Amino acid sequence: MALDFSDISWDFQVLEERIPHPLKGGEYIDGLKAIINGNTNEVLHVAGENYTVLHNLDVVEALKASIKGANVSQDCEFSVKSVDDGRKLVCEVLYPDVTIEPKVGDFTQFRVRAYNSYDGKWPFSEECDGVRLICDNGMVSPLMISAQRLRHTTSINIEGVSHRIVKNFEMFQTQQEVWSKMMLTKVDKKQCLEFFKKRVCFNQGKTTKEPYSLKQFARLSDQLNYEMGIHGPTQWALYNCLTFWSTHTGEYANPEVTTRARERLVRDAMKSSAWHDLELV
Repeated sequence: MALDFSDISWDFQVLEERIPHPLKGGEYIDGLKAIINGNTNEVLHVAGENYTVLHNLDVVEALKASIKGANVSQDCEFSVKSVDDGRKLVCEVLYPDVTIEPKVGDFTQFRVRAYNSYDGKWPFSEECDGVRLICDNGMVSPLMISAQRLRHTTSINIEGVSHRIVKNFEMFQTQQEVWSKMMLTKVDKKQCLEFFKKRVCFNQGKTTKEPYSLKQFARLSDQLNYEMGIHGPTQWALYNCLTFWSTHTGEYANPEVTTRARERLVRDAMKSSAWHDLELV
């Protein structure tokens, strides 16, 4: 297992301190506490007194043990990244020798990710999917087993994580057949555009009268034109349009946060009946 710990900003002492009352000297606010980065003294979160901190180091160690227990392959690359000024954590495990090839020369690599946060936004969870190497798209799938999400605990069930990784690995191997079918499934472009409005970028337009984001709709439309130019009017083109949109978020202040939010949207959209209604028979 190749470990990349070049970013060590995620590993810091976490302090939990009572919050002084701003108007009553010497008194504290009942029921609240501050979660503080012990290295920088920055307040990461104001939480209820029952909020339980799950430390990043425990998440990293648990994922390492889970990966070892799953024994998918000895050849894997493990990296850890601090996100949102230390408030969030992303662990990523890539398997260079575990790939599928739905189209000649178009490889997708198996990936496991785990998340944690000190701001209460990301309870611990792990997710499995693929990375399309030709364009670095994260290939989310609605078929993968739902990730474990833990709040208010310091205990991670390593055996359970290992089990889900193995099951998701088995499902990943079937994706080649799923994606090959997508390449042969025709879709209507106009229906795809309506799908974007209702299922992907809905309720995001805050400065317009439209119930969707005009900016994101334009980006999705442009990307769909590009993908259909390469792959034709197929479900595979639509799928790659969605995964490209969810993955390529480098212009945002916290791209990992935006990517994760978009991947959830794409995954949920693909689970809907509207996704299957796009198929032309």
